[in-house]
Amino acid sequence: MQFTGHENVALLLSIGAILILSRLASEFGKQLALPLVAGELLLGILAGPTVFGYFYPRQFDSLFPIEGAGKPIMQGITQLSVIMLLFVAGLEVQLRVLIKERRAAMLISVMSIILPLVCGFLVVGF
Repeated sequence: MQFTGHENVALLLSIGAILILSRLASEFGKQLALPLVAGELLLGILAGPTVFGYFYPRQFDSLFPIEGAGKPIMQGITQLSVIMLLFVAGLEVQLRVLIKERRAAMLISVMSIILPLVCGFLVVGF
């Protein structure tokens, strides 16, 4: 697979934009006393296809190209980013608090699975 100069620049711009925006989102989350992961998740929604891609599709496609030689690399970076996000979220868990509040944690964990499942069934219909 051979990259053109344009594809190299597009890939580097995409990676740079992701790194800069995620750092800014983390700092913004810190200012609001949120975990770093919360700011990054919010960024993923705002700067991803859900908001930015919906309202500004041409700009989104030029910043995050979905075709060409860079596509598999960008997909790999995206998958690695998701894994790292989950890793960082796990590092932020305070085990003492989790053990102390185990009943509430268990209820929240179970309901975060059951509630979306039930809502999905209700929307689609049995």
